[in-house]
Amino acid sequence: MLAPRSVDSALSTRAQIARGVEGSSSMEFVDGRLEEEEVLTGVVHEAVTEWLSWRCLRGWAVLPAVEAPAIVDFFGHDERMVAPRFTGLLIDAAGTLLRPAAPIAETYSTFAQRFGSSVSLATVRERFPLAMRQHRALRAKERTWWSYWHAVVSEATGVDDPALTHALWQHYDSQSAWLLTDGAAECLTAVRDAGIRVGILSNWDIRLRSMLERWPGLVVDTIVVSAEEGIEKPDRAIFALACTRLNTDPSATVMVGDSWTHDVEGARAAGLTGWHFGQGDLLDFSAVRRRLGV
Repeated sequence: MLAPRSVDSALSTRAQIARGVEGSSSMEFVDGRLEEEEVLTGVVHEAVTEWLSWRCLRGWAVLPAVEAPAIVDFFGHDERMVAPRFTGLLIDAAGTLLRPAAPIAETYSTFAQRFGSSVSLATVRERFPLAMRQHRALRAKERTWWSYWHAVVSEATGVDDPALTHALWQHYDSQSAWLLTDGAAECLTAVRDAGIRVGILSNWDIRLRSMLERWPGLVVDTIVVSAEEGIEKPDRAIFALACTRLNTDPSATVMVGDSWTHDVEGARAAGLTGWHFGQGDLLDFSAVRRRLGV
């Protein structure tokens, strides 16, 4: 392991990663959760943790622990070099388990042109995440999130036509609109084979369950969808519910997701362990397996 020269140098490296993330289609996941301030928070946390972790490995700040040497990061979280024994794993869907087959803004723009839209792709790309944040409260109106999606589609494309919303709704209800992240199915199978129960916990509408249940090779113990329950991450109640469905104690359950606010901080506030997918040393599902020791 090479030592970062300083926190600043580590931050510089992480900032480059963040800029790459912000410039990719990962900004356009279906529930719009990857926000700039969230990326920055995660980047700072991972950079400082990396620097302190190196110092600990040099013997400068190792604290005694039963399972393994504990590393206390800048934010007071206990980061162990060897993961504790977990009995449950919760995985986020959009941006972690699943990714759009094509950038969502491009799909919106292509569909909207069939309905007479003259709004440019660049404008759709700019409006889309803003519309998702602005109209988020509409999700509570119905389990389909129809009012929410219609408001998002209308604002992003400039086309206030329910037929366009319906066309996009049907498109994203199809498995062909989504890609399973590389290594995900193999990871979840290995984790379950190791005796760890696996669940999916996602802020999504009611289409998610049926799509996942018919996905080839994807086997989990439970699926918790926010629209079905009427609560969303980072509400502590949905993490508690997921642990109950998984039949695991929160203290022995880890949540893995791409949202620092919803997945990591939300999980930790509910008594779970939270791991930030796509940041630091957790860039793929092989890294998830390594951390879990399976």
